Amino acid sequence: MNKYEEIMKNTDAVLFDMDGTLIDSMWVWATVDEEFYERYGLTEPDDFYEQMEGKSFTEVAKLYLDAFPEIPFTLEELQQEWTRMAYEKYTSCLLLIHVKQIQKIAVIEEHNIYGGLASIISETIAYNGLNARVIPIGLNDTFAGGYGTHAMVRKVNQLDSISIYQRLKEACKE
Repeated sequence: MNKYEEIMKNTDAVLFDMDGTLIDSMWVWATVDEEFYERYGLTEPDDFYEQMEGKSFTEVAKLYLDAFPEIPFTLEELQQEWTRMAYEKYTSCLLLIHVKQIQKIAVIEEHNIYGGLASIISETIAYNGLNARVIPIGLNDTFAGGYGTHAMVRKVNQLDSISIYQRLKEACKE
């Protein structure tokens, strides 16, 4: 067993912190704040960001509602609006900024590759005239084969960590 196989033997998933580790996305929330102020004609109070530090999403929303009683939202509606605005930035600006810098994007899905994340990324690349290759890894328009444990079905369908590693290694050679 090689070093990679040994490391991955008991690993079901690998998670990445996307807030600055791989992609700098910390600017998204500051931009959401600026656009929100402008849209609703608000002026940021002095030391407002200092008041937000260390608070949860809900606590910050309550702080906004206290500071700006004219905001036409309930607590839940304000959080939904911010989430919508952030989602728009993540999916349009952030994705495009980083796709311009890379040539290949591997998208690993534990289901059919059609109509999933790889499709969204491919469409975004095409619509914006970018030059990046999407490498979709998942089920190729078929139902999963095999039966047994989750790990066994993954292996039969080449969605286990070793198969994914081998497919990525081959794709990087192309």
